[in-house]
Amino acid sequence: MTRELSIHEIYDWLRSTLEHLASIPRLSDDDFTYTVFEVLDIDARSALSEVALDRLVSADAISDSAKSEVLDLRSAFIALVDAARSSPVAQIRRDDRWLDVARSSERILSEYVHKDAT
Repeated sequence: MTRELSIHEIYDWLRSTLEHLASIPRLSDDDFTYTVFEVLDIDARSALSEVALDRLVSADAISDSAKSEVLDLRSAFIALVDAARSSPVAQIRRDDRWLDVARSSERILSEYVHKDAT
């Protein structure tokens, strides 16, 4: 039997995922591989999904504009992960699009997602 996550739990998962995305440039190679390809690959597809974001919008926990920006970030991240699966970590890390993902995550966190919003 499964239970549906509460709005508070979804919001915390969104915030945690965005914080992990923002930390990408500061990760060691080993942490990068684990965080990006194991933790964030799952979290970005789930916590940043349209279904989860729609629940947050319906509960007035985030705005429609925040949802739109998060979905754009999700698409950019998933495209990077999917393209990078067969490349060496050193080559992957040189792609400036990781910095774009991190910066977008930081901006979304500062503009839309706050510690105690739910």
